[in-house]
Amino acid sequence: ETENKERNEYSSRIFRGAEERVRLISGKLFAISDNADRGIKLLKEEKFRMLDIYQTLKYIFEKTNRFFESFAVNSQADNEEYAFFYEYVPNRKNIILNGLPVDTGEPFLKAMLSREDISFIFTSATLTASNSFEMFKKQTGINQTKRAHFENSYESSFNYEEQMKVICFNGMDDPNSDGFMEKASQIIQVLSSSDKRMFILATSYAQIDFLKKRFNDKRFLFQKKEENGDKLLHMHKQRKASILVGTNMFWEGVDLPGDLLEIIVILKMPFAVPDDPIIRRRCRVMEENQINPFREYTLPQAIIRLKQGMGRLIRKNDDKGEIYILDERILTKSYGKHVLGSFYVKPSVYNFQTFMEQKKES
Repeated sequence: ETENKERNEYSSRIFRGAEERVRLISGKLFAISDNADRGIKLLKEEKFRMLDIYQTLKYIFEKTNRFFESFAVNSQADNEEYAFFYEYVPNRKNIILNGLPVDTGEPFLKAMLSREDISFIFTSATLTASNSFEMFKKQTGINQTKRAHFENSYESSFNYEEQMKVICFNGMDDPNSDGFMEKASQIIQVLSSSDKRMFILATSYAQIDFLKKRFNDKRFLFQKKEENGDKLLHMHKQRKASILVGTNMFWEGVDLPGDLLEIIVILKMPFAVPDDPIIRRRCRVMEENQINPFREYTLPQAIIRLKQGMGRLIRKNDDKGEIYILDERILTKSYGKHVLGSFYVKPSVYNFQTFMEQKKES
């Protein structure tokens, strides 16, 4: 996110005292949409369809009708199938109301069923979690359709065993503590002496701020909330031995082959923020249906996100590099075997203290 936003759930109660105004807005939107539709029907003959007035009315009808439906859903906020939340942007002094479906599978499935005359192909390096497509099939509704479908995983053309090393740590302390971040800073300090371009993937701006206070080195580039990520990426490419500390956009869709990126440090497992309104609503619905939200949603999502972050390293057949994962929970927690099982290579495990002592000796 590039702006500081306050996000929280809401219900129809926020419109108390403004019901009449809401009905007035809704009525005007419906009237505009209805009048545009009437005009389109009057001009239904083929000879009128290329006229500017016909195209304008069609545009007005489609836009207004879509806005009317969205306004009705968001102002009533009583649909159990949706997560309703507002976004307040202080510097703009406005509030944005959002209503998003909790289950994305149903609307996506309807779209697929409406086009049974065509085939769909989904391909990505991160469609699976724990070597299973179940998460993706639930999100797209494929697990509910009777349409024939085929799924498979294929070996990459990259020789990960030769091209990539993955290093995990124990003895790092609770990843939510300052002690953890202090130890992470020490590892980063050691790795920064390699003069190789590096990514440090954070899961929050608080982590970035912590590291910013620790490192006053000009090679470090720190992502800011209000800063353009593309500009930071350009600076990273231009600087020798650059160390970019970022979150959000830098976990995916970034292509830095060769010596543009040779080391990745992942601070923590990228679990979704638990108080995010959409995540909270989805987890609540799962619990109501006797489904374990952590096992069936939170963990698979985090594994996919982790694979996306790791995937920034090897982009070509001659790339080589190292990935350091500092969150020891993947070694100590019961879910860790699912995380480790999704790695491209078997990781090496170091004790923090032993690692630091070896580096000092070398």
